[in-house]
Amino acid sequence: MRTLAHQHRPYIIFLSETLANTQKLEHIHVMLKFEACLTVDVVGCSGGLAEASRQEINLSNSEVFFSKNISRPIQDDLARIMGVRHVLGTGIFLGLPSMIERSKEVIFAFIKDRIWKRIKELFDHVVAEDILQTPLVEEVVEDKWTWKEEKNGCYGMRTDYRLWRKIHKNQGYRREDGNWSSIWNIKSPYRVKHLMWRICRGCLPTRLRLRQHYGQCPSACQLCENVVEDDCHVFFGCDVTTHYWRATCLPNIIEPRLHSFDGAKSLILDICSHEDRRTTGRLR
Repeated sequence: MRTLAHQHRPYIIFLSETLANTQKLEHIHVMLKFEACLTVDVVGCSGGLAEASRQEINLSNSEVFFSKNISRPIQDDLARIMGVRHVLGTGIFLGLPSMIERSKEVIFAFIKDRIWKRIKELFDHVVAEDILQTPLVEEVVEDKWTWKEEKNGCYGMRTDYRLWRKIHKNQGYRREDGNWSSIWNIKSPYRVKHLMWRICRGCLPTRLRLRQHYGQCPSACQLCENVVEDDCHVFFGCDVTTHYWRATCLPNIIEPRLHSFDGAKSLILDICSHEDRRTTGRLR
């Protein structure tokens, strides 16, 4: 409702069933200083509507808002006459603000507070604080998988192995003795490094190892068919393989160690630890 500051502009006031009586209309007429007042009896209309729809006006949940041009005493009197609450524009009805002003960010701030309150009710204190402290990105981007063990986010076998060792460190995992970094430092293709690592770790599928695990497998070497095929025989004992590493000028490096070490693991680790990278890179 507004005062008649501009006398030449007509104003229409809609009155509910409660206001549609002579006594209350006279009070409103005097307060607003109407020079002419045309009223329509809406008692029958509203009563018929209530009877037809079986719905009535709930005055306890109804509110009225006045502009700043109406004095506070008149506002209180009008609210009392109409039988509704007088709000200052900050009331909440059915979860929404009664009045929407220009600053919608301020008006709807209660929605943010209500969401934070719901989060605190659903989660414990620590989880709720983590959720509230999570910053929101300015731009919406598509989610993607990243490997946090690498700085670039890409998956890597080396960091995967380090993570596995870290997880199983306190679960009875026993670290194998030896200078394992010497294998990865040789000047050779990665597949050769990986092969040497598998030999030293004892996970190369030789016939002897397959027979120990599965049983139904011959143990003789496939190349010479004379000796049991184990790690040391495949690379350092078989006549066929010794022909190849003799051609790479490695006899003076391998042969002296054959009598000092009893396994392929200790022999390979010793060569990688004491020989230069270029020489050990010829172990292919």
